[in-house]
Order: sequence, then C-alpha cells, then structure tokens
Amino acid sequence: MMKKFVTRLGLTAGVAALALGGVSGTAQATPGAAYVGPGYPNNPHAVWCVQHLMNDVSRQYGQPTVDEDGVWGPKTFAAVKTFQNRFWATSSNGADGIVGPTTGEYLLSYGDSYYGRGNYCFWYLPSPDATFMPVAGTRLD
Repeated sequence: MMKKFVTRLGLTAGVAALALGGVSGTAQATPGAAYVGPGYPNNPHAVWCVQHLMNDVSRQYGQPTVDEDGVWGPKTFAAVKTFQNRFWATSSNGADGIVGPTTGEYLLSYGDSYYGRGNYCFWYLPSPDATFMPVAGTRLD
C-alpha cells in the first residue's frame, strides 16, 4: 500500500515539475515558422495572419486593405511592401515584400492584439522573439 502511494506521489510530482517547467522561461516565437512571400510554402494560416494583421494596421491609418482569404497574391505582396516601407524599410534595406523575422515582429506588435502577440498568429509568423518592442523613431505615418 505504501509503495503504491509513494509511486503515485512521485508520478504526480514529476508531472507537476514538467508542467511548471513548460510554462517558465523566456517566451520565444516558434523557431520553425516559415517566411511568407513569393517562393515560400505560404501556409494559408500564415498568409491569413499577414493579411489580417496588416489590414488592422492599414485601417488605423485609413489605408486600403486586402482580402483576408489566406491566398498569397499580387495585392498581398504589394501590401506587405507598403507595410515594410511604413515601418522599417530604408534605402539601404528596402522593402522586399517577404515576411521574415523583422516584418513578422512588426505585424505581431502593431496588428490586432487578439490574433497578434502571443496568440493565434504568433505561431505562424517568423519573429526573432516574443519580447520585441518597436524602436524609438519608428515611422507611424
């Protein structure tokens, strides 16, 4: 009887330790989140996230939006380039229309918080880490 109790106690403690270990530590974006854009696999969920988060920012600034259909096309590509020019692209690192870690972070940070940072789209867009904060001097208009 005592052996069974100790075994259960040990298993319970082990499961609790694993659960606590799984929620502690630094939050990181999914390292395997693929780039989104021309020449990439373009998971429909990832494309929808790009479209949705970009549209949220576009609405904030009275800019045109794209269909949120999860399909990568010329309008989404052009909208990503416009987004990049608005937030971080310069003459030395121009907008390329590809959602990599930098663009992914800006989308997750400035787009719809319900789907962005730490939520649904967080798992589909590439980003360096979850602690990203926009740098001072970011162009907002």
